[in-house]
Amino acid sequence: MRNPQAPRDVSSDVTVREERRALERTLVAAFRGGDVAAFSELVGLHHRRLFVIALRRVGSPEVAEDAVQVAFTKAYRSLAALPADADVSAWLATVVENAAIDQIRREARHRRLADRAFTAAPERSDRRGATRHAKPSLDRPEREELGGILGEAIAALPDPYRRPLELFHLRGLPVEEIGAVLSLNVNTVKSHLARGRGVLRRRLGPKLRRGGYL
Repeated sequence: MRNPQAPRDVSSDVTVREERRALERTLVAAFRGGDVAAFSELVGLHHRRLFVIALRRVGSPEVAEDAVQVAFTKAYRSLAALPADADVSAWLATVVENAAIDQIRREARHRRLADRAFTAAPERSDRRGATRHAKPSLDRPEREELGGILGEAIAALPDPYRRPLELFHLRGLPVEEIGAVLSLNVNTVKSHLARGRGVLRRRLGPKLRRGGYL
């Protein structure tokens, strides 16, 4: 058994780091020379470490893996422009940290969209006695799916509906502030929101019903 009081071999750690950096430089040079397989080796070399970094940031293995994949995609596009003397390991850690933060923000936007989706629409009055449907209880994957569907649909809305719905649903601004941002009066903002939601209902109604959201 190793003696816990034994001094750590610092020189051995330094040697390992130097060997790793030499391997990284070799792989980066090969990738720049057109060897795509070199990038796969670089991924294998760093995947576990970057996954741990992302997991500490996001707290979810699934989201952490998404962040790692996004990070490697960005690294693939940017690696050729990296300075030759750059610390590849530290650079990749920064890329995955940023990707993890982006994933957190994306999740938050989707959750906000899903949470507001069934409460922001006006009361239905097309039938006597009609009442607003109760907000469904959605677990995290369902909120993510619903938020993604709504986010893409809002982004595809025509003007002048897209911007008011983005400010209302994504940023959570009240109608008065949306009017100030867009230089519109309150009634116009309400009209754009209502008409934009109408477009969304027509476009997404069948899909949301199939998913059990409506």
